[in-house]
Amino acid sequence: MKTQLNLPILDMDAIINDIKGSIDSTIPSRLDELNGKQVIFCNDRSLIPIHGWDQDATDEIIIKRIEPLSIDTCVVGIDSSCILVGETVDGFIYSAKCCIALAYSGKMVTHAKIGPMLFYIKSDYDTINSYNTQANNSVEESKRMIRVRLERVLQYKISRLLSNSIILVDGALRASDHESCMLTNIIDICNTNGNVLIGLSKSTSFKPLSRIASSLTKQMYPCYTDVTDIIKGFINNCNSNDNSKDLKDVSILLAKLNSNGLVIRVDMPSTYDASYALGVLAKNDTFHNGYPDTLRIAHHTSVFTSTDVLCLKGFMKSRLGVKEVDGDNARRLLIGKAC
Repeated sequence: MKTQLNLPILDMDAIINDIKGSIDSTIPSRLDELNGKQVIFCNDRSLIPIHGWDQDATDEIIIKRIEPLSIDTCVVGIDSSCILVGETVDGFIYSAKCCIALAYSGKMVTHAKIGPMLFYIKSDYDTINSYNTQANNSVEESKRMIRVRLERVLQYKISRLLSNSIILVDGALRASDHESCMLTNIIDICNTNGNVLIGLSKSTSFKPLSRIASSLTKQMYPCYTDVTDIIKGFINNCNSNDNSKDLKDVSILLAKLNSNGLVIRVDMPSTYDASYALGVLAKNDTFHNGYPDTLRIAHHTSVFTSTDVLCLKGFMKSRLGVKEVDGDNARRLLIGKAC
């Protein structure tokens, strides 16, 4: 007698059509709205329109020209990087590097590297609390915590040592969950010593600013516009009160710092004169596609190389007595190489 397989007879077409109907009602495709729209084909948000979007906001904003001011001063760019080096049964090992780059009167002067430094963060409850990380103690959160605290230390020390200078930091001027009042203290010291603290972001998560950025892109000269009220209004509409508190004493600008540069976000305390601060910066730093060379050099110097990683492994095995064990990718073992 032949073996019989009792397989159910399913109407797969009906099942698929039912699933499609549920998807359409849950996530409307709205493809009909794409007709005639400009598109950048990409799989992440790293691409920008080179010549801006057709739809801009020139008539809705006030664009101000950036005029370099004949005031010589020191510009300091500060940046850092952090990587995961290893894992133990109850924690993770990280390494971080920092860099300080200095420019004066439109010329790069010098730069200094600090690190690599090693940090071991255990996953137990007490360690999580002591580092003030989130409850899940994720690797990305720990890396961010290390970077934030290292950069705040450098910003604090530089703001105390220098006077009448410009201090550039990578990112928005917003207090992180990984610090208490460090940013506020830095701003206070900068005000006491006559320093200008400026945060520069290479991109912004606020999509409504794309049209404004396009308006600046089409200008033939360095320029900026204040978008503080626009961002605050957007946040208030989203009922995000925590973010609005962070923006209370900060002016947020979109700026093109040289004539052929990209548009970036610029944060500074609202007590500063934006035209004056950007004019002094334009005179004393040099720019690569609209980004200050001090921050660019600080970034590249703090990036880890394969040699750095090999040296760190050798140091930990020879000096710290760690025992290396072999590992494999669980996802690849379970699903295969195509994952």
